Amino acid sequence: MRLILTFLLALVSTCSFAQSSDFDSPVLRKLFGFHVGYSQFHLSGSDADLRTQYSEISNQPLRSITAGIAGRQQLFSVLYLQEELNYVSKGGQFKNSIFISDKDPIIIRYLEAPVTLRLMLPTLEGLFIHVEGGAALNIALNQREINLNNYVPNTTFEQPNFIVAPVLGAGLDFQYHQQIFSLDMRRTWDTKDFFSRSFGSSEYSFRHQGFTITAGMLLGK
Repeated sequence: MRLILTFLLALVSTCSFAQSSDFDSPVLRKLFGFHVGYSQFHLSGSDADLRTQYSEISNQPLRSITAGIAGRQQLFSVLYLQEELNYVSKGGQFKNSIFISDKDPIIIRYLEAPVTLRLMLPTLEGLFIHVEGGAALNIALNQREINLNNYVPNTTFEQPNFIVAPVLGAGLDFQYHQQIFSLDMRRTWDTKDFFSRSFGSSEYSFRHQGFTITAGMLLGK
């Protein structure tokens, strides 16, 4: 939350500066396009802490491909609203684990719908540096596969279908005629457990956190 507030304060001050300066905003007001790239997520939470308390067990990230579509709308000068719909895989794997495990690695696939405010600052002709912040709704397309024989009786499980996650990022945009080519790097982390198990007074859970690097093209007018 502190990171998001810091971003919003910087956004307001920079927009005020851009309004009173000689900065030129991008010519295109509305854009639509696509992007593809690389994603890397790992597991956090109390269940991950439990498993990695032994030095021989390592928490390995899940590396995958992500892709999606995006729409961008100019709000004010150099400030844009960006909406996306992405396909992304999140999860991880524990190497050298001494724990009885369910299906490993853990892979949860999501439709991710980020909404961000993007500040595009001109540098060289046609080249912009951008920073962005917002939130993403993650819609689970599958759940973790569990084997009840691996757990004590009366263990309860929770696997929500929807998770909201903050999004912070930065990158470059290059405008060529009616096209914008974008390079983005984003960091995101869950605000809610995607898997939790409890029995008696004990509760253990997993969350996702990680980043994506994508390249894309948008057409505008």
